[in-house]
Amino acid sequence: MMSRTYWLCFLLATGCSVSGGPSYRSLGPETGPAHQDRVDDPRALGFEAIEFAPRRSERVVLDNGTVVHLVHSDRLPLVDVQMWFPSGAAYEESGQTGLASITGQLLRTGGTQNLTSEEVDLRIDDLAAQLSISMDDDHGAASINVHRRNLSEALALLGEMLSSPAFDEERLEEAREKTRESIRRENDYPQSIAFREFFKLLHGEDHPSARTPTFESVDAITRDAVIAFHEAYVRPDGAIIGIAGSFDRDIIVRQVTDAFGGWEPRGERLPFPTRDARISEPSRRLAQKEVSQSTVVMGHVMVDETHPDRYALELLNTILGGGGFTSRLVTTIRSDRGLAYATGTFMRFGLTYAGTFAGYAMTKAEATGEVIRLIQEEID
Repeated sequence: MMSRTYWLCFLLATGCSVSGGPSYRSLGPETGPAHQDRVDDPRALGFEAIEFAPRRSERVVLDNGTVVHLVHSDRLPLVDVQMWFPSGAAYEESGQTGLASITGQLLRTGGTQNLTSEEVDLRIDDLAAQLSISMDDDHGAASINVHRRNLSEALALLGEMLSSPAFDEERLEEAREKTRESIRRENDYPQSIAFREFFKLLHGEDHPSARTPTFESVDAITRDAVIAFHEAYVRPDGAIIGIAGSFDRDIIVRQVTDAFGGWEPRGERLPFPTRDARISEPSRRLAQKEVSQSTVVMGHVMVDETHPDRYALELLNTILGGGGFTSRLVTTIRSDRGLAYATGTFMRFGLTYAGTFAGYAMTKAEATGEVIRLIQEEID
């Protein structure tokens, strides 16, 4: 998949050295079995064949460009709606860090032209619905989970929230103050520091995955700035809606059309921003903090969302370190060696830029070198 792998390691610790020096000892005796039946080569594993035939969706395109995928199932009287649209932090201009996130929050909490923020909350409760709207690095997302009898009203409410938000000034200030408080606390937690600095080291400080808000950028997020971002980067052309659950096909098409069909497109489809991932030479970064533990994050850039191995990699991650107590990293480092209370791996697949693979562990300072070695050995 990659001709060359660059390893970057960010370490937050007190009084420990990664290179050279004596080897580190375990914190205690092994606490788990020897795992004599473990197969080290995954090619030697064998499984019975699994028959899996995913149901194909029906594709419907609204006049405004929104693509709708329908999958019917009557197993439960519920309907799940997942919506995706091009947007997010990748579209922020210089000095606007945090604007996309706050815009996403206000789409959910800031009311509409016809309903106050409190009325929206009450309406969601009355419908017994789960409704969310958010902004990520390279996309916006919205979702609904609701009983089928309330689906039409829930869809109409979501359509109104996305197409004609009010962006209540009081809720905007609440969102800004929450962000300011996060900035004040961002150095309180070793894990937060480690992951923040790891992404800066990996992608570069101006990459959407690495940028963090500042007091200056938050103060610059006015209501006018939120309105302008919404008008430019929250649009129906390019949006995709997936609907699965118990519904009548003809009725659901009419309901979706009523809810989103009047949302005017902006014209030319919004292009994806391209962000070249920064691929550095192997390197380390160390941050000193007066704590009795180390937080280690180590990894490299990886493939994006469209790569054909994307789902094979998800399975790999589950086996290696993302599967909780059954994964290899947790078994080796936590269960067998007692060296870390939290360890694992994760993968992030960028849509418009390279993704990320990383292994991590939180351990005692004196065990740092051994934990890094064990993570590398398991990956190898």
